[in-house]
Amino acid sequence: MLSFYGTHVGMLNARKHLGWYLEPLNGGREMRNVLMRLDEPVKVIRELNAFLGEKAAA
Repeated sequence: MLSFYGTHVGMLNARKHLGWYLEPLNGGREMRNVLMRLDEPVKVIRELNAFLGEKAAA
């Protein structure tokens, strides 16, 4: 999405879709709220990896 839409619009679209995917997961709503406040792709990826890593370890 970042390559196709550019960073700003790509981030808006990616966060929207990530929010939908995370919603049904335990803690997903809280993670969605965190991701919606981030404005840099690297930060979103870092938070998402940490969240999903915790889910895989559980």
